[in-house]
Amino acid sequence: YSNFGAGLLGYVLARAAGGDFTNDFEALVRIRILQKLGMKDTAITLSADQQARFAIPHDPYARPTSPWHLPSLGGAGAVRSSANDMLIFLAAALDPQSPIGPAMALTLSERLGPADGPQTALGWMVMHPPSGEILHHGGGTGGFRTHMAVQPETGRAVVVLTNAAIEP
Repeated sequence: YSNFGAGLLGYVLARAAGGDFTNDFEALVRIRILQKLGMKDTAITLSADQQARFAIPHDPYARPTSPWHLPSLGGAGAVRSSANDMLIFLAAALDPQSPIGPAMALTLSERLGPADGPQTALGWMVMHPPSGEILHHGGGTGGFRTHMAVQPETGRAVVVLTNAAIEP
């Protein structure tokens, strides 16, 4: 997995979509994912209301810091969201009939790694505990850390959002 690769992929997808999306990763995500799923509290450019609720980020020493802005490589972590919206996304990721169901299946169709060990899929890390496959992804940007996981066999999902760049 590469953050630069994810950012570059977002840029290339917006360019490839053409039309109104050329050079506009945010519009592409909004129209192709957020609106279809009803995710009203997820954006790159925050509304005044979202900005007022935006958590103050903290550096690894728990000092207030500035959030990162990734205008050219938005796919690497420019999207801001709420826990509720992320749970909407994860519920859709678990549902093959959701608007993102076919895309989700595609992200899991190719995997690197041993069949019974840790694997990497497109945007997902895959674990194989006895309780059933777990898809997860986490990371951080300036002052924030995030992790989400889904277990398709049980229908369980979890998201953790924190406004601190402190590593566990």
